[in-house]
Amino acid sequence: TTDLLPEIYVFDLITGQGNRYELSNPTTAEGGISSGEVQYADGLEWDLSSQFVIYDAFNQVSGLFDDYVYVDIGSFEGWNTQTGNFGDGQIEKLFATLPDDIFIGNPAISKNSPNILAFDLINTASNETAILGVDIETGATGTIEITSNLGFPNYSVDDQFIIFEDEDFFGDKEVRLVGINDDKISSSVGSQSLINGAIWPNWFGTASRDLATSTAQALNPDNIQIKTFPNPASQNIMVNSELKEAGRVVYQIFDMLGKEVYRQEVQSLAGSHTNILPIDHLSIGTYLLKINIGDNIVTKKIVKQ
Repeated sequence: TTDLLPEIYVFDLITGQGNRYELSNPTTAEGGISSGEVQYADGLEWDLSSQFVIYDAFNQVSGLFDDYVYVDIGSFEGWNTQTGNFGDGQIEKLFATLPDDIFIGNPAISKNSPNILAFDLINTASNETAILGVDIETGATGTIEITSNLGFPNYSVDDQFIIFEDEDFFGDKEVRLVGINDDKISSSVGSQSLINGAIWPNWFGTASRDLATSTAQALNPDNIQIKTFPNPASQNIMVNSELKEAGRVVYQIFDMLGKEVYRQEVQSLAGSHTNILPIDHLSIGTYLLKINIGDNIVTKKIVKQ
């Protein structure tokens, strides 16, 4: 769809289920004035606990003569790690109220401190932009860098630097680097150019993690081998499996809303098997194929063309 909707979807790739969260503004502005309706969300990411989604929202307030638009930052619980299920979706705003001429967006969470965020600020009255930091526990804010445009900030893995997008003297895009103070929400040094002609920086670390859980065991390649073809496909998806043990196999296809659109159950013997999954009845788009084999769950993305 090309529609811009006030919704964020969270998917569990293990179970193939999804949940829709409708965005709203839970508070009112100063003087009891309505804070308007969320039109759509833009930049978003998970916090360090993998429970809360942080996002920026484009809002519109209907006035008597004109509509007023603004951008702010919100969050909600998208996943509850204690229950192992979707969160309650209760929405909170980073700042309950903002001055009329101030927009904030593009939130970036500290890599090591879940209470620290950096974000872009736009002053529409003065046409100035900056990257600010905030400690959501204390409410303290600081200035990290005055920029010439939106910065899309991102913390380094050790929280000693922030990288961001800006423009050089000639107006060309570049990625810049700035050191930050111990409070992680301010800087006392000037930034330096890092990569010319680049935009939208993201600072990644390298590590490994165990994705096995108590509810779904990790796939053991020595026991099960799965191949799907063709992909993309228009009529059928062929699933080739090599099983070392006999067992019940369940094939499920889910759309991007988490709705099951196809299901097939078979009892397979040990050995090589090829199953045909018809997808000609599905609309063009991306789907999630979930394969349950005993205690193992395999998920693969498939595309109907």
